[in-house]
Amino acid sequence: IFMSDTEGNLCVMKLATFEIVEEVKICKKKLQFCEVPNSDYFFIYTADTIIFFKPSKIKGRFKIQEVYAPCPISCLIPGEKDDSVVMVTSQGQFYDVLVPGDAGRATLCSKFEKVLKTCLKFITLESSSRYVIVAALPVANPLQDKYSEIYVYDIKQFKNISAFNFSNLNNDIESIKYENAMISDIIAVPMLKRTETLGKRKTSELYKEVIFNSCILVSLNLDSIDDIDSKNMNNLLLFSFDEESGFIEFVFGINTGFSITGLHNYYNGCVLVYGESVQAYQLNYSVHDNKFSIEQVSNRLNISGITITSSIFFDKRKAKIARKQQNIGTWVYLEEMILLDVRKGVMRFNVIHTTDGNIEKVQLQVQPLNLFERDLINSITDTGKMLTSAAAITFKNIRYLLISYGDQKLTLFSLKLDGEEEIDERVYHVAEQVTTINSVRTTDSRMSTFLGESTFMPLFLVSTLSNGCYVIGILHEESDISLHILSEKKAVFAKRSVQKFLGFLDPQMDDHTVISEI
Repeated sequence: IFMSDTEGNLCVMKLATFEIVEEVKICKKKLQFCEVPNSDYFFIYTADTIIFFKPSKIKGRFKIQEVYAPCPISCLIPGEKDDSVVMVTSQGQFYDVLVPGDAGRATLCSKFEKVLKTCLKFITLESSSRYVIVAALPVANPLQDKYSEIYVYDIKQFKNISAFNFSNLNNDIESIKYENAMISDIIAVPMLKRTETLGKRKTSELYKEVIFNSCILVSLNLDSIDDIDSKNMNNLLLFSFDEESGFIEFVFGINTGFSITGLHNYYNGCVLVYGESVQAYQLNYSVHDNKFSIEQVSNRLNISGITITSSIFFDKRKAKIARKQQNIGTWVYLEEMILLDVRKGVMRFNVIHTTDGNIEKVQLQVQPLNLFERDLINSITDTGKMLTSAAAITFKNIRYLLISYGDQKLTLFSLKLDGEEEIDERVYHVAEQVTTINSVRTTDSRMSTFLGESTFMPLFLVSTLSNGCYVIGILHEESDISLHILSEKKAVFAKRSVQKFLGFLDPQMDDHTVISEI
C-alpha cells in the first residue's frame, strides 16, 4: 500500500504486517494520488511536483520519475478514456491528457536565457520544487550596475520570473548604498526539528515552520565598503519568497560585527554563521506581532582574524550524543563541526546544543584534531596553496572529501570507515577556475522498492568561474568515481537524436512545445 503524510513523504506499507518498509521524500507538501484508468500506473502530485509511477518487470518494484507540466497543477482526475487523465491548472483551465504507457525516463532538454551576472550559488526552497533561487554577483562591466542580485527561475517554464537588486535595500539611512557589497552565501532556512522535540510543538511553532519554508538567509561581504558605512549596514539579511507572485521581499537584517563567508542551517531555527568568527543565531517570527527577529544564542569564537572558506560539514563518523536533563524536559546534544580555514586547513569544534523544542542555546568549543586527522590535513595543506572550497559526504560507509585550491583542479580524498585508515587520493581537471563545491544528499536506491534508470550516483556539485557546472559521482556499472559535465560556458542540456516524450504539452505554445524529453 502506498500512502503519504502531510510532510510530503511517500510511505510503502507491507499489507501482511502493516509495517512501513520504505519511506521516500518527494517534497515538503501533502501528496495527492491519481490513478490512470485501465492501466497499472498512477500519478502522485502537488501543485508543482508530478511523479509518475509504473510497475517494473521485477515483482514488487516500481519505476518512479518526474513529469514536467507547463503550469502549476490544482488537481489531476482520472479521465473517461483509457490511459487518460484530466489536468486542472491553478488558473482553472482543464486539459485532457493522454498518458503513454511506454514513456521512458524524462530528461531536461531546454535551456535558460543567459545570466548577465556571475552566479555564486543555486538553492531551492522547502515550500516549492518549482523554483530555483540564484545568488548573482556584480561584474566589472560598464553596462552593468555594481549591485548583487537574487534571481528566481521557474524550472518548469525555463525562465527568469523575478529579481531582487540590492540597490533596493532600505537601510533607514538614505546616504548608505549597498553598491559593491558581495553576496558571500545564501541558504534556505527550513526549521529542522530534533526527533525528541517533535511532540512538543505548539500550533504557533507549526505556523512558523510554514513561514520559514519560504524564507532565504543571505550574508554579505562588506570588505569593499568604507569602514564607517559598513558599520551601519546589515551583513546578515532575511528574505521571504511569495509563491503566488514569484517575488522576493527583504524582511529583516542585522550587522554581526564580523566578516561572514558562510552560513549553515542548524536545528530549530538556529543558523551557524562563520567567517572571521563563528557564532550561532536564532531566527524567529512572532505570529502575534507579525514580526521577524534574529538574535545571538551562542558565544562567539574568534578565528585569529583569518577568514574561513564557505565550507562546513558535521563529522558523522561518531554517533550523536543526546542527554535528557532530569525533571527539566530539555535535551542536550554534542556534535562535532568541521570548518576549513584558508591557511590552517581544517579546524574542529564541539557544538553543544541545548533545547526544549522552543528555546535554544548553543555553546561552541575548539577541539584539537587527533593524529590521523592531522595526517589527513597535512596531505591537504602541504601543497603550500590556500584552500578555497571543500565539501564532504558519507556514502555506503565511505567518507569522501573534495577540495579545491581555487584553480582548475579538484582533489578527492576517500576513506573507508570500517577498514584500515588509508586515504585514497585522485585528481580531476575542469575547464575553468573552481568557485564553489557542494555535496549532494543521496541514497543508494538499487535495493529500493523504486527503480532508478540512471546508473550515475551524484556526490558533489561543482561550479566554475564561467558559470560552468560539473557533477562528481559514482558510475554503478563501473564502480568508479567519475566527473560528468552538466554545462560549461552556458546552461544547456544536449538533445539526443532519438527522442521519446514524457510531459504535458502546452497548447498555448507553437507546435505544442514539449516540456521534457529523452
